[in-house]
Amino acid sequence: MRYCITILLALCTICACEYERMPPVEDLEEQSDVVFAIIADADTYEGTKSCIPDEQMSLNKVDIFIYDSGVLRTRLCMNRDAGGSSAMTVSTRLIVGSTYDIIVVANNSVHTPPASLDAALNDFVYRIGGMDDIIANGIPMCGRETITVAKYQPVVQVKLKRLVADITLQLDKSGLQHGSLTINSVKVRQMNTVCPFFGDGRAQGSGDVTDGDLSDSNDMVLLNSGWETKFYVLENKQGTLLPNNTDPNLKNPARVTQSGGDPGFCTYIEVEGEYTDIRGEFKAEPVVTKFFLGEDACSNFDVNRNWRYNITLRFTDDVCFRNDWRSSCTVCDTRSLGFRTSYTELEPGEWDNIYIDTNISYEAGDYTYELSGDADCFDTVLDWSGLCFSVSALDEAPPGSCMEITVTSWDGALSASHLVFVR
Repeated sequence: MRYCITILLALCTICACEYERMPPVEDLEEQSDVVFAIIADADTYEGTKSCIPDEQMSLNKVDIFIYDSGVLRTRLCMNRDAGGSSAMTVSTRLIVGSTYDIIVVANNSVHTPPASLDAALNDFVYRIGGMDDIIANGIPMCGRETITVAKYQPVVQVKLKRLVADITLQLDKSGLQHGSLTINSVKVRQMNTVCPFFGDGRAQGSGDVTDGDLSDSNDMVLLNSGWETKFYVLENKQGTLLPNNTDPNLKNPARVTQSGGDPGFCTYIEVEGEYTDIRGEFKAEPVVTKFFLGEDACSNFDVNRNWRYNITLRFTDDVCFRNDWRSSCTVCDTRSLGFRTSYTELEPGEWDNIYIDTNISYEAGDYTYELSGDADCFDTVLDWSGLCFSVSALDEAPPGSCMEITVTSWDGALSASHLVFVR
């Protein structure tokens, strides 16, 4: 499994606002109109947004808190219009020459604003009960700026960062040689539910994780066609819990527990599908594959806000034969492979047909055969149907010569042998 990690770049649209400078008022400190342009990250990549509708990627509700000397001075609230927007502007009057700290949060219901800058930076937390909160309100975002107000104040841009990571998932089925795999669902498991706006989000207590984003029918069409789709996951910085691990298969709950971590707080992806071989005689359903998120495939478990994780999940036919945390399935195997008889006796120079009873195909690679023993004393040919060996004992073959023909299914689960003797 390969992880390609890139940082999301904010695509900024500059929002200009014209305003008229007001004359100073005697006995009052001079004020200036300050226009704030709130800019959200834009997502221009193809693909669906899983269970989050496209419009929820916009700014739905914006709160601006303006702090003077660390104390809340003004709160500005904005709600989007019916069309939605990735940028909003609002203005207020502030004292020329004064320095203000600007705190902005988007798509979050704030009932009681932080009374101090310290509280905003250290105690202001985004909490959700589940994905329904994000679906209803939109992707949570935040930003911060510090300004000293000028007499002719230019527009103040505040660029917002998402509190979620973008998990871009793609499936690679090129390793499937003997069958096909259809993915039916993708789910985010153990997503963090508590994330400080200006600190590190990290699940660490009872009730801090829940099931997260999940696929819809359009996602399944894209994934099964080789395209990518997206899932959004709230930040969850669990750190590097397996620092010396180099095997992706060992990035599992048991190893995390052995290292002193708690796997119950680590976010993972669960992919469920069904496998069937070319002839429909071997089926595995459901095939469940799981993998922890992180900055790499082996050691780290961080899900960082505003990052994009490009994940390609590669499948081989062996996915049907694992039974561990990372992959498991229930197999229904109706294949058959054997010989009609167990042995054949030939005189030197004599030949005979040896028949295979099977419902799988040699031509399709469902099984192979091997000749062992005194194979150089015989001419052996498998016919075009893959169901019959034509065997001739050479004229010079000494009596007692013996050859074994062994047929084996591609996975090794089925095997049969036939002996050929020279009388």
